[in-house]
This record gives sequence, structure tokens and C-alpha cells, in this order.
Amino acid sequence: MNDIADHLARQDYDGLIATLREQISTDRRVLADPEVKKWCGQRWRFLFLDEAAKDERAVKESSKPFGFDGRPVKRRLAERFLAQDVEDWQLDLPEPAVSALDASSRRAAGLDPATFMFCPGFVHRAIPVSGLEDLEEVAEGYGAEVVRADAHPARGCEANIADLQAAFDSTGSDSVVMVGYSKGSADALTLLAHQPELANRVRALVSWAGAVGGSPSADGVYDLIKDLELGSIVGSDVVINVLKMLLPIAQMDGMIERPDEWDLRAAVRDLTTAERARFLDEHGATIDELDIPIFNIAGQAGPLEVPYFQMQGSIEIGKAVGPNDMQVAVDHAQVTSPMGTTLAVLRAHHWDLALGPFPMSHRLGSPNLHHPFPRRAALVATVQLLAELGLLD
Repeated sequence: MNDIADHLARQDYDGLIATLREQISTDRRVLADPEVKKWCGQRWRFLFLDEAAKDERAVKESSKPFGFDGRPVKRRLAERFLAQDVEDWQLDLPEPAVSALDASSRRAAGLDPATFMFCPGFVHRAIPVSGLEDLEEVAEGYGAEVVRADAHPARGCEANIADLQAAFDSTGSDSVVMVGYSKGSADALTLLAHQPELANRVRALVSWAGAVGGSPSADGVYDLIKDLELGSIVGSDVVINVLKMLLPIAQMDGMIERPDEWDLRAAVRDLTTAERARFLDEHGATIDELDIPIFNIAGQAGPLEVPYFQMQGSIEIGKAVGPNDMQVAVDHAQVTSPMGTTLAVLRAHHWDLALGPFPMSHRLGSPNLHHPFPRRAALVATVQLLAELGLLD
């Protein structure tokens, strides 16, 4: 650690990147050091803004209208898309230390590709777009592959262990980066708690707007349904009404697969703040001892920045917990154990962080479903950082 502190003091960033990569290769616990956490966050935000500057749509979204904007482009992007650490637009850091390497070149060099395993969120089949749609393209550019876990959209975390295990079984990679979106992060943590033998194959977990601490919105819904027998009543008025409380745009198309495995009551329970707190109290230390780096991407949006039909939920979460992305509070979107590192709190709502623009048929007249957040830039920054840290080798 003295070497890392010395490189930081001298602003020898090239030396820092090389030293950190070497130390992580022998002991990933170095990522628990506060100075290393701080560096990872700054590095990610630099890479994110650098990549977002290439995104014409993001630059336009962050600029003043009619083209009259004298601010540096990175400052515009930071002030629009960073909810915290906005001043990091001024960072002067090296370009990415690991250049893109396509999968074919990696194989030609005799290197096995790393695998990103995407764990989807609650009722993901009821949403008209896929989570992190650019993940395949970005990962392939760095010699990695992607497998998407076929997690059931409406059952509890423990039940979904089987689906995540199946995703593991579908890849022979010993270098797996789990990427959990929303409830998918809770599913991923549950898998690690109950299948710790997989830890030697997991290089990192990226919690993307992860509901790792639950959601106050789920608390209220669970109080209403906890004594109802919802089980596998797929498509019933009761089930549809429950889904509409949590997701007004929910469409049952695609949701009726595997109807015998539905357990909506357990799914909502596992998204409550009480259940997620109980889980972390029971399993948090054990998961941390697996020495798996966990990187948090959190979101924050004001009530006027979310779809109008989510505004009340945003206000209520704000009163109960504080800043939030309309579904998950910033405090609840972060694994804060020693191996947990928050890379950024971004100015975007829960869907904007991970989902592309909704079709007009699903917007219910709301202007905040065009989703301008530069997701691809965020993915590129994540993959670049993981590669620099040696976690994709």
C-alpha cells in the first residue's frame, strides 16, 4: 500500500495503474483500501466523461439550447449526468491503459475470454426494452463474452438461484463478472451467499442501480399483499393490479412463461428494505470474505425528472430515505462492505440508467421516458476500469 500512496502523492498515474494491477493479481483485498476506492471512483468518472464526450446525443442533452454554451464539453456532461463529484470533470488522467481487444484476437493470443453475466431485474419481461442493450458490443470489444441469466421475472431471490446457476453452467469461463440490474443485484448476492464455491470463478460483481438495500416502494406493496395467496395466479386481476402498483406500464406479454414458478409475494418481499437488511445482516460478512470486488453504480433523480406516474413514489422515498432514482434510494443502492466500492452516483432515474428509450406506446404521455443517459459510455468506463485492474484477465 505504501507504493500506491507514493504514486498518488506524486500523481504518477501510470505507475499507480501498473502497481495496483500487480497487487490485485495476488490479493484482491487491496480494493478494500479507502484510497484505492477513491481512485477507482475518480478513474471511472474520468473514463465515463471521456467516452460520453464522443456521444453526440449526450453532448446535446447536456448543452444549453441553440448551441450557445461556452462551458467545456466534459463540464457540461458532468453537470448533467453526475449527481455527485461533479468537479471531477477537471481530472487530468491518462487515457485507458488497456486498449480494446476483440474476442478473435484474444483467442488467437491463447487467452480465454472473460464472461459478463447479466442478471435482470424484477418483472423484466414486462418492460419493452432489454437492460444494458450495449453490453454485448462493448464486452466483445474487450475480448469478453456475455451471457444473460434467464432469471424468472416474478419470484424470490433464493428461487432464482437456479436460473443464475444455469447461466454459470452455460459458460466454461473461470473469469466471470456478474452485472446485476435492480433486483438482479439482490439475486446475484443471494447466489454468492448460498453457492460460495462459485467465488473462485467470479472476478467482480457490478451492482447497477442495484436494489441491494431494497425499496420503500416495495415495502408498501408488500404490506398490502403479504397475507394474500398470489402464488401462480398468472394474469389474474389481483396479480395485474399488484404489478401496476409497482410498474404502471407493465405488460403481461412475455410474463406468462413458466407460470408454475410464479411467486409474486416472495418477489415483492425480497425487494423490501426489511428483507434486504435481514439478508445483509445474515450474509454480508460471509459474502465480503469471498474477496469479490463489488462495484456500485447508483442513480439520483428529482421528482420532476422521472415519469409522472413515478413522481409520487420518488417523493415518498425522498421523505423516507433521501435522494433516490425513483425506485431505489442512493443509500440502498450501495453495498458498503469493505469490498464494496461506489464508482458514481449518476443523475438519471432507475430506468434511464439501464434501459433505452421506451416506445411511445409505453410512455403513457410522460416526457421522461426518452432516456438520454449515455449508458454505452458508462458500460465502456466499467469495462475499461475492470480491464485496467486486471479483473478481465
